[in-house]
Order: sequence, then C-alpha cells, then structure tokens
Amino acid sequence: MKILACDNCNDVVKKLTTFLQFFDNFCGLVCLNVNMTKFIRKPVWLTICLTALVQLAFGQLQNSNAPEIFGIETSSTNAPLKLVSISPDGIREISEVHGQLLYGTDDNVLAIVETWGSTNGNRVLVVDRKTSSIIADKYVKGVRPVQMKIGNAGLLAVRSKEFTVHIPVFDGHTFDVVEMNWKTGATRRLPVPFAEGAKRWEITALYSLPVGIAIERGPFLTIFDPTTNTNVLTLNNAGSDLRPTGNYYVFPDFGLVQSVRAKDILYHITEKDFTTMIPSPASVNYPASITNLIRFTRPATHTISGEPCLIWGETTKTNPQNSISEIVVFDLKAKKELLRQALGTDFELGCLADSLGKNIYFFKRSGEIFSLNVESQKLTFFAKFGTNGFDWITVN
Repeated sequence: MKILACDNCNDVVKKLTTFLQFFDNFCGLVCLNVNMTKFIRKPVWLTICLTALVQLAFGQLQNSNAPEIFGIETSSTNAPLKLVSISPDGIREISEVHGQLLYGTDDNVLAIVETWGSTNGNRVLVVDRKTSSIIADKYVKGVRPVQMKIGNAGLLAVRSKEFTVHIPVFDGHTFDVVEMNWKTGATRRLPVPFAEGAKRWEITALYSLPVGIAIERGPFLTIFDPTTNTNVLTLNNAGSDLRPTGNYYVFPDFGLVQSVRAKDILYHITEKDFTTMIPSPASVNYPASITNLIRFTRPATHTISGEPCLIWGETTKTNPQNSISEIVVFDLKAKKELLRQALGTDFELGCLADSLGKNIYFFKRSGEIFSLNVESQKLTFFAKFGTNGFDWITVN
C-alpha cells in the first residue's frame, strides 16, 4: 500500500483542529456560569494548551521529516520487487518494480530503469527524494539497457535540472550511452568520442557531475558535457596488461583522485575543473595510512563537513565473510584519516552517507539499520527493515 509523504502532517492538523474546537466550546460553556474574572482565564488557558499542542505537533512533523533510506526490497518468493523508503516511522512502499534494475540519483531525484522491457518498451520511474512522490512513470521504446550479472546496479547518470537520465546500452555489438528526457520521452545516443581501446570495455561506472557525466570503461575515464556535446576530460590508467592500475575518484570542486594498486596509494591528478593536470606523482601523493584502501570495499566519495572524503569499510579475519567491522573516513584535503570507528560484528558490506555527510548508515544481517554520527562518533539504532533482503540505493 502506498502511503503519501504528508499523511503524518494531515493527522496532526486534524487532531489539533478537533481539539481546539472542543476546547473552545468547553470554555464557552464554562464562561456562562462563572464571573468575568474567571472568563479572562480562557485566553490564558487557551494559550497554554496551544503552546503544548504546537510543540507536540512540531515534534511529530520533525519526525515525519526524518532521514529516509531508499532501497529495493527483494523476496525469496516470486513476488514483485518493491521500491521502498525506510525511516524511524517504518517502511513506505513507493512502487512495485520488475526484473533487473538500473538506478541513479542526484540531489533531487532517484531514477530507476527496468532493463528487461516489454512490448511497451522499458519502464523509467523517477521519484522525488524529498517527498517520495513519483514524478514520472513511463515506458520508452528504442532503448536497450545493458543487463548485468548482478541483480541491480547503480549505472544511471541523473540530471534533474535537465529532466534527463543517461542509460548504458548495448546494441549487440558495442556499449554506448543514451540520454532520455523523462518529461518528453525523447531519446538520443550521446556522441561520446571514446578511444579505440575503450570500445573493448563495457561501461563499468556511469554517474553525473555538475560539469557533465562521468563514464568509466575499465581503465578509461571520460567526462562528457551532454549540453554542449564536448569532452571535458579523457584519461587512461591501463597497466602493461591493459587492465586498470587502480580506481578513479571524482570530486566536484576538488578534482580527480587516482589510486594505484601496486603502491596502495592515492594521487591527486587534476584540479577542481577537471581540465588542469597535476604532474603525478609530484608532492600530491597521500600518506601510508591509506594502505587498506583497496583490500576490502571500494571507497565511496562524499563531502563531509564541506571537505572531500573517501569512506570505506574494513574487516578482520575473525569477522564473517562479506561483512565489515570498522569504518574509515579519509579527508583528501587534509591527507589524513578523519575517522576510524569500530562497529562490532554482523554488519553487511557497504554503507550510505546522508546528503550533508553528517551521518553514515550501516545494515545488520539481523534486519536493523544503525547510524554513525561523524562528529560525535556515536553509533545509534535508526530503524528495522525485517528479514527481506534489500539492495540499498541512497539516503536523504
């Protein structure tokens, strides 16, 4: 059952209105039987009750605006998948979804593409992240999204100001990128001038930046501006065996950071506009505390307290497989660990940070979500999601 985001607000307003009407009638009856001195007390008591009720209502409204975690709920049965949001108030179903999914987000929206398609085309679903309401839900023909070995993948580049979502496609011979406008349904193949070597690779990462969209194909990184159809940056970090020597990490207003596996180290290789190359390595490498960077989960890029940071999980030999027991936040500007926090046991691989970078969320196999406040370093219970599996997408 779909629950609208404003239900809590409506309940509070209705209860407040009903109580005030009752209280006003009650006070009116009392005043018929008391002298003027007692009558004067009516507005005083009304003010007191109003103050208490407003505080109660405001508290409920604050709770209704609590952070929400978006994910795809899976089941062991053949039941349809569900796109849901989870908050301390419970689980809210947004829409049923089907088959293998591609998803992506920007600051405003979450977009999902159902890759399997039908005679109607491929379904494109766009959701407002702040209200969980559906902005667009339509079928688009002429698009053949890539199908991954894994169930669901974050391979969409979303640009909500242009009402566009960029989808990796495969036409039977080559991998490419198609732009789809969810207001008009119009599609076009982007004229990205990939290097010859890049065409041998499928698209391994696709995401949006203020200057355009970033497309990773194995060791090749291209940043392309779809509004002007021009390349912003083209790089190749292939080793002697033609495989990637590490990973790229892209930060708006900071630049591009590259890891080198053989050295377990990072290099800052471009300035914030992605066009000015910094000689690598030339006094821009990061210290040895980054050693465990490549050994477990791939770090996530995030801005925390206004600074560019990498977040990753680590584990110990005594911890279960596919789990993390420690979280690390590395400040790229300061070139040092901002946080290293033990979590305990039974936490799944991966984590999500909220839009402001104030809290990081972790998921327990027992069906519980915990939140770590970066400033206080306090780990607290956030919500319970039950026994069904989830593919986590993002958190507000």
